[in-house]
Amino acid sequence: MPGFGNPFYPARDWRDVANCVAAHARSNALPRAFSMYNEPLAHWKGSHAELVDYARAVRAGLKSVSPDYLVGGPGLYSIRIGDLEKLAQAGLLDVIDFIDMHAYVGGTPPEADFLDNLLALTGWLEAKGRRDKPVYLTEFGWTAAAGTWQPHVDRWTQTQYVARSLALGWSVGIDAMIYFVLDYRTKNSGEAAFSLFDEQGRPQPGYAAFSTVSKWFAGSTPIGHFTLTPTTHLVLGRRDDTLQMGLWTTAGAETIRLPFAITRAVDLLGKPVALAQPLTVTPDPLFLEAPADGLRDLPVLPKIAGCDPSAVSDSDPFWPLEAMGTAPATLRSGSYAAFSKQDGRWRLLPFELVAPVHLESLEFKWPADAPHPRLVATLQSNVAGTTQAETIGLADKPEKKVRLELPPHGRRIVHFNMTDAIPGRRNQTTVVRKSADGRTVEHVIEWTALAATPLANPGDWAEFSDWAPFGEVANTPDFDDCRGSLRLMHSDAGLHLQIRVTDDEHHQTNARGDLKDLWQQDSLQIGFDMDVLKPWEAGFAGADASSTLGGHRIFEFAVAGAADGASTNGVAYIQISHDAALPADTARHHVRVAVAREGNVTVYQLDFPWDQLGVASPLKPGEAFGFALAVNDIDPGRKARRHGLRLFDGIVNEKSPRQYGPVWLRR
Repeated sequence: MPGFGNPFYPARDWRDVANCVAAHARSNALPRAFSMYNEPLAHWKGSHAELVDYARAVRAGLKSVSPDYLVGGPGLYSIRIGDLEKLAQAGLLDVIDFIDMHAYVGGTPPEADFLDNLLALTGWLEAKGRRDKPVYLTEFGWTAAAGTWQPHVDRWTQTQYVARSLALGWSVGIDAMIYFVLDYRTKNSGEAAFSLFDEQGRPQPGYAAFSTVSKWFAGSTPIGHFTLTPTTHLVLGRRDDTLQMGLWTTAGAETIRLPFAITRAVDLLGKPVALAQPLTVTPDPLFLEAPADGLRDLPVLPKIAGCDPSAVSDSDPFWPLEAMGTAPATLRSGSYAAFSKQDGRWRLLPFELVAPVHLESLEFKWPADAPHPRLVATLQSNVAGTTQAETIGLADKPEKKVRLELPPHGRRIVHFNMTDAIPGRRNQTTVVRKSADGRTVEHVIEWTALAATPLANPGDWAEFSDWAPFGEVANTPDFDDCRGSLRLMHSDAGLHLQIRVTDDEHHQTNARGDLKDLWQQDSLQIGFDMDVLKPWEAGFAGADASSTLGGHRIFEFAVAGAADGASTNGVAYIQISHDAALPADTARHHVRVAVAREGNVTVYQLDFPWDQLGVASPLKPGEAFGFALAVNDIDPGRKARRHGLRLFDGIVNEKSPRQYGPVWLRR
């Protein structure tokens, strides 16, 4: 596999590339299978079609030496269906022998984005009629320490994720998986903690989990992955006449029965477990064996939704969670399943349990003319024929309680005015619902009140220093290293930001040098989502012709200035862009940046014209845009590493515009 780390350009003559590859293959003992390149889009300076030309040249060079060589690709750093589609349109699937992909996610559990991405990939190949191509995941993993791009988990959670991700990949037909990483020694603690060996070379629990899963499913044919309750997952396969299973929950413990005679069980570390049904199932997977008794597949019938599980097509279904058959009213809403045997053949009957009343949405809003922001709860009745009574209120404000009566299949909307909201302060509110039979359900929402006022009437400064500082500062305990506040305004011309950063040192040399490194010194990083109120479309980066991210125009700017004393012109450099008209890695000279030092305070005055945010006409009062801010701070005098402040997530540690927060335009 070619190395990476430098800019990667199209060749003037692809025959030269093929000849170089052939010469290398003739003069070295090489493995049979190759990836065309490692994470090419991180460094590629050409088009998708030219990247396929590169793959074609690599293939030609290898095959000229031996037809037995295999070429895989595209080796992207995550499963990105939009980029895959563009590469396929340029002919990639006719060039490569196997699909090689990395499958990193943003620290989320394997049952979330990781599994969704695998299903998206295999589904895309099915739609292309190319599911015959082997699929290899050549890198994926979770780190157990802070310090890198991926939010970290603890060592035991990493162990659980190792086992569950491998089991899930096997169950959906992934042909090979290479976990990152066995033993990686590096100064970056977050990068090093992907390792399943520690810094002293000692195996961590994740290593034992990797070994357990690899051996348990070796030589088995997968049957599939199945959801038995909202939190319980079963993977199922077969070796000869023995069923191979993995069973776990994503949260808490469940008491589960299976309709199979379990003959052997081990835990995620491979230790034998003496089990009798029902099984106590937790996020630590159990691996089980049972006689297959002729079972070769497990057909899944169409899902039924309702309040009464007896609506399934079997008069005597086998519910893994017994309460589904005896007391469904005590269970939370979500996806459940029953086993059913018909003509000696097992089937799975999925059922979506719906509560008599459910919370359809819980949103934070700030109407243009409202003096205060609001929490807006929408409740929906799922029952025909009878009226449902429900009480809803805020846990920390007993006076804010409303009793509702919902007519059959009716809807009610409740507004809670948040009169004590402080701009820039992070809040967590618990909404409590109580039904007529006394059952209580809680819903938690995080919100931050932030508004853009008219330019002619600036609002209050929003102090955000405590929202979520990041990094570590080696200072005396009582030293207040960095504080921040901002105001946002709007006009027909664009968005206007004033940001004040209190910091005893201002160090920025890259503003007059390499702009791509602005963020590594004292600077701002600002994210905008100009479509924050729109739903996210299916797919991944580049899934549509406009290069938007799920239908959203997303931008991330780095902003900085030397600020030697008096006000100086700084620079706005666009780091990430999901609008083809505003390319990334360019300075945006139409964005006005003034930076000044006033004692220990750095003052930024920023003016973003609407067209520099991909907007053809000004946003109107009552509308909103997504926003995230990171204040980067380095202190060479104290030898402090990069640290700082943030307002909303999505920039630091993980590039995730879905975590941006809304800024509401006021009149």
